[in-house]
Amino acid sequence: MSAPVQNMSDLFVWSETRVFWDVGDFPAPPGTCIKLFREIVERALLIEGYRCYDFSIKGYDAGKLPFRLLGHYVMAGVSFDLRAEEKCTRLNCMLGDMINWAFESMNPPRAVPRQINLLVIAKDIPGGDTEFVRVCHDLQETGFNVFLIVPDDCPRKEVPPPTTAKLVWRWTSLFHGGLPVDAEDKYLLKPASFH
Repeated sequence: MSAPVQNMSDLFVWSETRVFWDVGDFPAPPGTCIKLFREIVERALLIEGYRCYDFSIKGYDAGKLPFRLLGHYVMAGVSFDLRAEEKCTRLNCMLGDMINWAFESMNPPRAVPRQINLLVIAKDIPGGDTEFVRVCHDLQETGFNVFLIVPDDCPRKEVPPPTTAKLVWRWTSLFHGGLPVDAEDKYLLKPASFH
């Protein structure tokens, strides 16, 4: 579990990336090809210095995804275990799966250095008494690289802090190869050069 690639020795660090995706909260943006999702995520993380050798996607559905669309998600490598209309049920199941996967990833300890990445694509329950932020924070503190997705219209002041997630993308921006929110801010605030 390490930081982004800094030198040649970092290139030989094994990495695992697990995506936890609530498609009820974040369906694929209109006009996008869901089959390219893995490539999109791998490219976005690689640009930021994170590798994705072992990659898997776990999906959570509100039970409203038409069968035809569900097939597209499955063909894109998304595995679904739970279809629950109730948001609280989906979120609690996802948090439990994240904790279980993190525990399994750490045990038994491996001799090869590893980078473990979690991309969480889900909304918290506003005003709800959930463990979403705490679980992300605790995983990050334990050495996991936690990345989050926020809605396109999420105000900057509501973007989770670095103690909760190393990187945060707006949903449509990720699909279109955009930068994480902090990098967007730096790019937008950078003074123009007219040389």
